[in-house]
Amino acid sequence: MATAGCILIVDDELPNRELLEGMAETLGYASITADSGPEALARLEDNPDVLLLDLMMPGMDGFEVIRRVRESATANELPIIVVTALNERKDRLKAVEAGANDYITKPVERAELAVRVAAQLKIRRAQQLVEQQRDELRAAAETNAELYERERGHSRKLHLLTRIATETGLLAVDDLMQNAAEMLEKEFPFEKVSLVRCNDASTYAEDHPHSRASGQNERVLPITCNRRPGWLLSVRARDGQPIPDGDAVILELLANQLSRAIENAALYDELNRLFGTYVPAAVAQHVLEDASRSRPGGKRQVVSVLFADLRGFSAYAEDVAPETLFEVLNTYLSIASEAIVYHGGTLDKFMGDAVLALFNAPETQEDHALRAALAALLIREKTALFNTNQARPLRFSVGINTGAAAVGHIGTSSLLNYTAIGDVVNVARRLQETAEPGQILISAATCAMLPDGVRVDPMGNISVKGRSEAVETFRLTRTLTSSSALL
Repeated sequence: MATAGCILIVDDELPNRELLEGMAETLGYASITADSGPEALARLEDNPDVLLLDLMMPGMDGFEVIRRVRESATANELPIIVVTALNERKDRLKAVEAGANDYITKPVERAELAVRVAAQLKIRRAQQLVEQQRDELRAAAETNAELYERERGHSRKLHLLTRIATETGLLAVDDLMQNAAEMLEKEFPFEKVSLVRCNDASTYAEDHPHSRASGQNERVLPITCNRRPGWLLSVRARDGQPIPDGDAVILELLANQLSRAIENAALYDELNRLFGTYVPAAVAQHVLEDASRSRPGGKRQVVSVLFADLRGFSAYAEDVAPETLFEVLNTYLSIASEAIVYHGGTLDKFMGDAVLALFNAPETQEDHALRAALAALLIREKTALFNTNQARPLRFSVGINTGAAAVGHIGTSSLLNYTAIGDVVNVARRLQETAEPGQILISAATCAMLPDGVRVDPMGNISVKGRSEAVETFRLTRTLTSSSALL
């Protein structure tokens, strides 16, 4: 049975190869596999149409495989799509510099794989068409130098398309559009080239009936996002001449490539938004800057730990419908989390009606104890303001402690939580349990790091659950100066 092409799948992990083989089969492609770099180079004798390549392999890694392949096959002769768990910009750039055509991060989605493989095969077929035309033109070049120059022009234009394809995943949309327009103006003999945003997609068809008509001297092509025009690529030939069919094909491919760039950017923005919903922004940024920071494990670090618990919530929950309970709880927890984030804290976790926050992690904060204190005061202030309109007001009790803890990611390779572990966390929790509703209790270690502008009242040594020694405790009352002046 005829297939849409043959894919060489290279990955040292059998489950990954089997997954990609299954996807290739459902998409109508034949596939061959290799579990190492040397075997991949040997399988090139089978003349695959596309190479799906993992980067992290023992012995010869994916970067070296790309360089070896490019010694004998150009990016148009054998497209290479990197399929890897590496997602840092430096790895993308290194792969592209080595000669990769495209880049997909694991886990792989079938729909994304289908689009990217089809796009590379379309470019490859266009290259084959150009090469066929080139052979014909070279035969005629002995008597017609003008035809030969035209062939060279098509090669430059295809090179333009390849450049834009490799930059798709590496540039912001606005930068990509600007680069594309500049390259078009340089490589094509057009009088006018413009890439503009399409604000009213509903009138596109009526306003541009000539957009795909053959033989016209002007073309306006949609660059779509989710099948709706987002940008318009407009070109006009010089001196009223019709746009050659070869140039029209390249423009169609270019519009498709830029459409995928916009859709990728929209997808990445949405994924980042969802990522930020479930992971504290500071932790997300910390991990995105260096993926190695996401591995399980921790390091010793001094932190200020804040525990806040909503007192009286259990009794309140007995008389309230679950739907209302969720709404009320989310409101109070929003008050607490917004105060914590405002003063630079990292939300560790929500535990029912309680919240745990860290200061001085993951980013260093010299004034972390003060930030924790100001966050607690702001929680109390905002809660009191909200309670003025509540029939059954609730209040937080807060405990803060400062000391060394093990800070990092705990869990498994499939599910991690950024947190702090140690006695400093336990004491903060016990101080919170000892505090009355609306009260903020802090340890002597935290108090020692606060500036003179913060007022505290000594509470003496307090026995807390789980500790043989009493904890010297202070009650945080207020600041004598504005919080902005203290920070």
